[in-house]
Amino acid sequence: MKQKHEDKMIRKARYKFVLGATVATFAAMLMLVLAINLVRYVQVRRQQEETLQSLSRHEMAGPVGEAGHGVFFPDNAPPFPEYDGGGYYFTEDGEIEYDDDDSDESEPWEKDGRGEGRRGGRGNAYTQFGGRYYEISVLQDGTVSLSTKNTDAMTSEQAGTLAAAVIEEGKETGYRDDYRYLVRSGADGTTVVSLLDCTMDAKSLSDLRMITAAVGLLGTLAAFLFILFTSKKAVMPLAESMEKQKRFITDAGHELKTPLAVIATNMDILTMDLGENEWVEGTKKQVGRLRKLVNNLVSLSKMDEQDTVFEAAPFSISDAAFECVDLYESVADSAGKRLEADIEEGVNVTADENSIRQIFSILMDNAIKYAEGDRVIRVRLYREGRKAYFETENDWVRNVDAAKLDTLFDRFTRGDRSRSNADGKSGFGLGLAIARAAAEKNNAVLTASETEEGKLRFTLCLHC
Repeated sequence: MKQKHEDKMIRKARYKFVLGATVATFAAMLMLVLAINLVRYVQVRRQQEETLQSLSRHEMAGPVGEAGHGVFFPDNAPPFPEYDGGGYYFTEDGEIEYDDDDSDESEPWEKDGRGEGRRGGRGNAYTQFGGRYYEISVLQDGTVSLSTKNTDAMTSEQAGTLAAAVIEEGKETGYRDDYRYLVRSGADGTTVVSLLDCTMDAKSLSDLRMITAAVGLLGTLAAFLFILFTSKKAVMPLAESMEKQKRFITDAGHELKTPLAVIATNMDILTMDLGENEWVEGTKKQVGRLRKLVNNLVSLSKMDEQDTVFEAAPFSISDAAFECVDLYESVADSAGKRLEADIEEGVNVTADENSIRQIFSILMDNAIKYAEGDRVIRVRLYREGRKAYFETENDWVRNVDAAKLDTLFDRFTRGDRSRSNADGKSGFGLGLAIARAAAEKNNAVLTASETEEGKLRFTLCLHC
């Protein structure tokens, strides 16, 4: 039968899978959108550069005006003809010739191996960009004139201001406002500024950005929904593996209890028959450790099961802390250590009292086992707002990086592996794992941190 509620760890794995896949999809979409826009931007800039160069060559190919610089048309030039199927091009002398022949056999004048007429591909530049192209001449005396006939969008005053700003930049080509410019110097000291209006190109690029961004976001959203609906099936093998592992631990624990009980009973009988014997006593100690290990494993496995629910009820956590301190005070004295307690009275919480007492016992036992330095264990219970905090603090051997203290809550992890068995600290590394699991069942948070003085601190935070 399908489980009604997913295990918390499985949910975390599922959310991480969804988040990771969505972030990867978003990154791929973002790179694609940036690549499309970058390629188009480079193409537009290259097209603007080629168009400006082409139109500028047309200007310089024309007859020389009074100022000594090339113009597109002399003052007496005929109006630019409407395209009627024929063509027009420039001669080697800079004259404009018209071709009414509609056949493809007529060839435009070639200059430097490149066709400058309509059929050569460059004549179309003026047809397409003529209304957006301006030629500004700045004479040596500062006189400014528009050299082209397309001056509807720019006055002489505007042309002078724009040309001065462009010349002041000191660059041959670049952008100014909505124009791409090209600066050339004539033989007589005249400066010619060619301008190409790029407003349409800017709008085209802006539209492309909006479209690709919208498509990228919609694609990411679609991918997120697809990943979300398929993520449960993706993590199903992990869920099955964890469920089998839990069942194995629980079943193995129950199976081990019977032979351990038999061994313990046999050792008691041997003790009665043989009296005190170091081999029998050693075996009984190891049987006791195995019993404790099996009980811890079964307890931890049951806490991991999603159908395990603790009964929450209001109780005085202050009384529970006082009783725990009283219980472990003699234990600390026998270990040559001292307890210093600061318990705030009248603090009540709503949680499972037995499991909270179990957490207190585990933290106190852990502090007594591993306290070093001044060998003083400080216990504190206080309330801040709607939260209650229980803390233990002691000196310790810094064999775990401060950034990795959370690993102390992993199963079979002990803070001091090298001395855990040598000086009687015979833990299994399961106590803190059980404490954190119990805290999570009570919607509490158990953390480990290092104080400014270098002491190890465990903090249990509960809602009042």
